[in-house]
Amino acid sequence: MALNETIVTGRKFRKCIDAANKIWQRISFWTKASDVEFDDGKTAQEKLGAIDGITGSLTSQSATTALSAGAGSNLQAQITTVQNQASATLDQVSSLVGQVTTVQNQITSITGQMGTQATMVLDGDTLHITTH
Repeated sequence: MALNETIVTGRKFRKCIDAANKIWQRISFWTKASDVEFDDGKTAQEKLGAIDGITGSLTSQSATTALSAGAGSNLQAQITTVQNQASATLDQVSSLVGQVTTVQNQITSITGQMGTQATMVLDGDTLHITTH
């Protein structure tokens, strides 16, 4: 035989348990996290019960605190800034490597024409070339 039932939540009523002393029980149909079951068979308590709260701190070491959306957005912005700075630095390094290669090729060309050897010394921002 099929069972017909309805689930009642968010409602309450009172039941008189002692009329002489006017004592009532409040009976509520509030849903508890342990009563809510997800499609995978876990309850809301099992899925979310380990979270102690939400923080906006990017320095929190808590394994049971969730990061707020605002703090997550802030973190993503910081990551993007660091990525952009790293990319710009890499571009500068690549440019400098290209310039050094060009200078090396020029020195090789000059020393090859002169039939001599040269020594190249970088002193701060100045490049000194000595032929032998």
